[in-house]
Amino acid sequence: MAEKIINDKHSIALTLMGAPTRRAGQSAITKETRDLTSIYYNPSWGYQDGKVRNFRVYKTFDPTATFSHEWKISERQRLRTGIGFHYNFYSNAAMAYNGSHPSPDYYRYMPSFEVNDAGMRDMVTDLWLNDEDTRQMNWNLFYLKNKNNNNDSPDGQAAYAILRRHNNLMESILNSVYQNQINDNLKLTIGIEGKWAEGHHYQTVDDLMGANQMLDFDTYADRDMVGDNSGWSVAPLAQYIQNDVRYPNRIVHEGDIFGYNYAINSKSANAFAQIEYNWRRLYMYVAGKGTYNDFYRHGYMENGRAWYLKYLYDNPSHPDHDHGQDVKSLGKSKTWWFIEPSVKGGFMYNIDNRSRLSFNILAEMRAPLIKNVYVSERIKDALVPNIKAERILAMDLNYTFNYKPIRGRISAFRTIVLDAADKYGYYDDENRTFVNHLISGYSKLYQGVEAGVSVPVSRWLTVKAAGTYADYHYTSDAVGIKSAENGAFTEISPYNITPDKSVFEVNDIINKTTILTKGLKINNGPQLAANITASFFYKMWFIDVTLNYYDRSYLDFAPNRFIKANYGNLPAKFYSDENLRNLQEFCTVNGTFNEDIFRKYLTVSSESSPEKKAYWAQFGIDENNPINWGFYGDVVNKDATGLDNTVRGKLATQERLKGGFTLDLSVGKVIYFRNHTTLNFNLSVSNILNNQDLVTGGYQQARIPSYAVGMNTQLNKAGLDWYSNKYYYAWGMNCFLNIGYRF
Repeated sequence: MAEKIINDKHSIALTLMGAPTRRAGQSAITKETRDLTSIYYNPSWGYQDGKVRNFRVYKTFDPTATFSHEWKISERQRLRTGIGFHYNFYSNAAMAYNGSHPSPDYYRYMPSFEVNDAGMRDMVTDLWLNDEDTRQMNWNLFYLKNKNNNNDSPDGQAAYAILRRHNNLMESILNSVYQNQINDNLKLTIGIEGKWAEGHHYQTVDDLMGANQMLDFDTYADRDMVGDNSGWSVAPLAQYIQNDVRYPNRIVHEGDIFGYNYAINSKSANAFAQIEYNWRRLYMYVAGKGTYNDFYRHGYMENGRAWYLKYLYDNPSHPDHDHGQDVKSLGKSKTWWFIEPSVKGGFMYNIDNRSRLSFNILAEMRAPLIKNVYVSERIKDALVPNIKAERILAMDLNYTFNYKPIRGRISAFRTIVLDAADKYGYYDDENRTFVNHLISGYSKLYQGVEAGVSVPVSRWLTVKAAGTYADYHYTSDAVGIKSAENGAFTEISPYNITPDKSVFEVNDIINKTTILTKGLKINNGPQLAANITASFFYKMWFIDVTLNYYDRSYLDFAPNRFIKANYGNLPAKFYSDENLRNLQEFCTVNGTFNEDIFRKYLTVSSESSPEKKAYWAQFGIDENNPINWGFYGDVVNKDATGLDNTVRGKLATQERLKGGFTLDLSVGKVIYFRNHTTLNFNLSVSNILNNQDLVTGGYQQARIPSYAVGMNTQLNKAGLDWYSNKYYYAWGMNCFLNIGYRF
C-alpha cells in the first residue's frame, strides 16, 4: 500500500495485493465410513508409486488493485472516491471415468451394500479395515486401465482422467461517497456505485493419467435418450451427445477446454442517501437506496442437448415440437434485469451514559443470485420460470450497558425472506450425469436472541461469556425444477407423467414439483451456541481458556427426497410414531395386524362413519380426495406385519446433529525491546479434550434407492441405507504456533 498526501485538501492511495494458493481438499464421509476408519479419513487421496496423491486440488489467485482519492472540501465536507479492479482465478479438480466408479467410498463398495449376503459383507468389511487399496484411491489401477484402454482402442475415450473446473471472476468497481456535517446535529451522506463483472466458467483436461486422449462429447447422454422412456422420437444421436455440435467428436488433450465454456456478464449501479440526526441523548437515521442489476449468459460452445431442444422448437411439423424450447447455447442470451429498492432506519437512545437502547429496521428487494436463475447454465440459457427478487424485512433491538463491574449487550433479531431461490447440484450415479435441482418461491425466517457479558474478577483475571439461541427455518413449501445435463430428464419428469398430467403440474416443457420445505431448518451453523472464557493477563503474558458449546445444528436437505409426489397427499404428521401406533392398534385383530382392515380403513366414502371421516379430515382426506401414497409413501411392510415410518423417516427427514463441547487454550507473550520493536508469540490449542464426535456440517445425499420395473420406478427398501447422510467432522486436538516481529 502506498499513500501520497498532495496538500491539505487532497490525498491519494494505491493498494495492491494477491497471493496464489494451492491446497488439497477434503470430502464429506458417511458414519459407516467414519466407523471403519476415523474422523480424519479422506477418500480423495491414495498412494501412487509410494507417494500420497490427492486428486481434489484447489488453485486460487486473487490479484486486487484499488486506487482511492480523498478531497477535504471544507471542515465539514468530504468526498471519497475509489476505483478497484479484481481478478479471481479459481479452479477445482474432479474425476472423470468411463468404467467402475473411482471413489473408494462409493456406495457399492461399502459393506452396507451387501444387504442380502452376510459373508460378502464381512469380507468387504475386512478389506476396508486391512487393505489400503480398498480404503483409498487406487492410482496404479487407474493408470493400468488407461494403458489397457489405449491398447484396446487407441482412438477411444480415456477410462479415467482428472478434470479442472475453472470459475474465474473479473470485476471492476467505482464508488464515490460525499459527506456533509451540515451542523452539530445533522449529517448527510450521499453515494453512488457502479460495478461490472464477468464470470468465466469452463472445464479443462488436467491429467489424462497415461491415456491417449479424450473426446468432447457426453458419453452418458445416449443412456437415457428422451426417446427411451417418454415416447418421443429418438433424437439424432450424432448431434445430441456433442458438447459442441460445431466440432463433433473433437479430440482434446491436457490443457484443452472441453465439456462447457460460457460466461455470465453482469452490471449493477446504485445510489443511496442517508441522513443522521443527533439531539441530546437521541440519535436517529434514515436511508434509502435504489439498485439496478442486469445480467446475461454468453456461450462459447453449442451444446447438443440445447441444440436438439431448439431444433424441435423451430420445426412445428416435428411430432415432438411441443417439447422444444426456445433456448440458446452459443452466443449472447437475452439480458435480464431487476430493480431493487431499499429503505432502512433506526435510533439509539442514551439512557444514562452507561446504557443504550437501539433499534434498526430494513426493508428491501434483492435480486436472486445469478447462479440460481438459470436451469442449467452449463448447456443453455433457459431461466427458472417466474423468478422474482427476494423481499426482505429485517429488524433488531439491542441493549448495551457498561457499569462497573460488568459490561455487556443483549440483542433480539428477526428477518423474514419471501420469494427466495436456491440451486442444489449433485452427481446422479444412476443417470450418470450432473443434475441441477432448483427450488424457488419459498419463504424463510431467521430469529433469535444474543447476549454477551464481561466481568473483571481482578486486575489480572476477566471472565467473558456469550451465547445465542436462534431459530432459522423455512416457512413455506417451494417449487422445484430438476434438469440433467446429459438430457436424461431435462424435459420430462424422472417419474411417469400420466396423460392427464395428474401426477405433476406441468408448465409447457418445464416440470414443476412441490418441495416439502415448510418447517425444515436452514443449514446455517449451530442455532444454539455459547462459550465462557477466562482471560488472564500478567506482565505481558496472555492466557485464554475457553469452553464452547454447540447445538441445534441441522444437515442441509436434498430437495429430491422432499418432492411431494414421492409421498402422495399425506402430510408428514400422518407418519408420526404416535399416529402409526394408534392406526396399527385399530387394524390389529387378536394380536395380528390385518392388512385388509387397514386397506379398507383407507377408503373414505360418503357412507363412512363420522369418526372415520374425522380421523382422515385431520390429514385433509375426504371422499372427494382419495388417498394417494405417491411413489414411496406406503407404510405397510411387505410381509404385512405392521406399520412403520422407515421409508418416510429415512428419505424425508432432516437430521439434527448431536451437540457437544470443546475446550480451547491460547497462550501468548509480548516482549518489548529498547529500539521500539516487539516480539510476540502465541500458541493456540483447540479441542484439548479431543472430542471426535462433533460434526461441523454435511449434507443429505440426493439419490433415492430405486429400480425400474418396466416403465415404472419402484423403491428398493433394502437399499434405504445405501445413500446415507455425509458429514464433515471437527478435528480432534490441534495446535497452532504464531511468532511475529514488528519493527
